[in-house]
Amino acid sequence: MYVHHSEGALDYFPCRYEKSKLLFRGPKASFEGPYVAVIGGSETYGKYVPYPYPDLLAERLSPDFVNLGCLNGGLDAFVQDDAIMDLCRKAEAVVIQTMGAQNLTNSFYMVHPRRNDRVVSIMPPLRRLYPGLELQEIAFTRHLLTVLKSRSENGFAAVVRELQTCWTARMQSLIAAVRKPVLILHATSAGGPVGRDPWFVTTQMVQELCGPCVTALVHETQPGSVRAGVSGKVFPAIEAHIAAEMPGPGFHDEIAERVAPVLGQILESR
Repeated sequence: MYVHHSEGALDYFPCRYEKSKLLFRGPKASFEGPYVAVIGGSETYGKYVPYPYPDLLAERLSPDFVNLGCLNGGLDAFVQDDAIMDLCRKAEAVVIQTMGAQNLTNSFYMVHPRRNDRVVSIMPPLRRLYPGLELQEIAFTRHLLTVLKSRSENGFAAVVRELQTCWTARMQSLIAAVRKPVLILHATSAGGPVGRDPWFVTTQMVQELCGPCVTALVHETQPGSVRAGVSGKVFPAIEAHIAAEMPGPGFHDEIAERVAPVLGQILESR
């Protein structure tokens, strides 16, 4: 059973902020009072879900919440966006949902500057690492990494190490750029063919980023709330197979319950 509009789709009220080229879920924030910025990928955006966790947090805490979740976005999309970094610097605090390390430009391949799940170029070091393997037609990072793993465990391990190094460096850059108290939300779950979600990001990597102004919250997501079928989701019938794989309302409820008390303490200590 699922919620179904007459047109079969949610109105996400898509909007942009300042000079950013990234498209976010609306309604567009007014920034008239104190707010918390929430950075993340598709999970934060809340595709197919009427009330994503930033909305649920706004019901529990006093500041406004600005949903800066970006569909298929990764760290590169945010680190390179001066307008969004400026919005984060004006916030009371920033929540950063951990995004997979696969969606980062690195020494082996380049990703699209905004749609970070798209591969735009294969670099010479990867061709040398996988001689004779045709990679030019691969368009998405997850597909690429799945192919690399199937062909060579040693080569794949080298790529993963590079991605993890890049991820840590980008997170450090992002945290330094926002200059405000940061809560890193690491919602981890059983993943696909290469490991846990978010891909290649370990709890240790997240905890090593913690400091006086950086707090980490690790949440082991219940399997039923991550891929919960279509219950409680709103989608066109043609997208049912995609909607079934996206986190459902239960996921967002879990996250809001865990984040609210921790973020409340951070806001009170300011």
